[in-house]
Amino acid sequence: MPEFVCDSSSLISLSETCNIDALRFLKASGARFVIPPSVRDEIVTHPLQVRRLAFSAMRLRKLIYDKILEVVELPNLERECQTILALANKVINVGGRPLTILQEGEVECLALMKLKGFKTLVVDEKTTRLLVESPQTLFDALTGEYDEDVSVDETALAGFKKGLEGAVVLRSAELLAVSADKGFFKEYGSASRDALSASLYALQNAGCSISTVELGEYEALR
Repeated sequence: MPEFVCDSSSLISLSETCNIDALRFLKASGARFVIPPSVRDEIVTHPLQVRRLAFSAMRLRKLIYDKILEVVELPNLERECQTILALANKVINVGGRPLTILQEGEVECLALMKLKGFKTLVVDEKTTRLLVESPQTLFDALTGEYDEDVSVDETALAGFKKGLEGAVVLRSAELLAVSADKGFFKEYGSASRDALSASLYALQNAGCSISTVELGEYEALR
């Protein structure tokens, strides 16, 4: 199985819906889950200070202690982040002004992918996913949101995509579906598909950008 670079959005969704053991399950099958330092801060360091978020943070911290999640620090990560951030936030212009569309956590994940040659990103945040996977879809969506003219800086887009050729983007829902195919819900016996379906709906409610239509498609595969 490949290396999965995980953004905080997907990890939090899995933790808050009690599906975090899917990572342990896939790790046992040979998967490798890596995160940059900023994601560790977003899922552990900061939420530990907020009582209602602390237990989720503790679960995720234990994954790091147990080496299910691997924090990867690189000396040139910050420099690569600044390059990606500058390019990404020039890709879309609204009314002639650059639109800020990426934040630190997502950018560090992308920098890690470029520097280490990792090809699979796990992220629930829709904007990042579309910018990597389908910039035209993102452009079309933003065009419908703004009254002002929306344009694309093709030079910035080309620079952003360099090093991400062939990248695959998964959401927490798709990662959970992979684990289900490998037997993660087997303990539920004949109700294993129902368990997957219920878990996917829980992920949607937790913030995973999966549509009701897509959930219906999963239902049709049962």
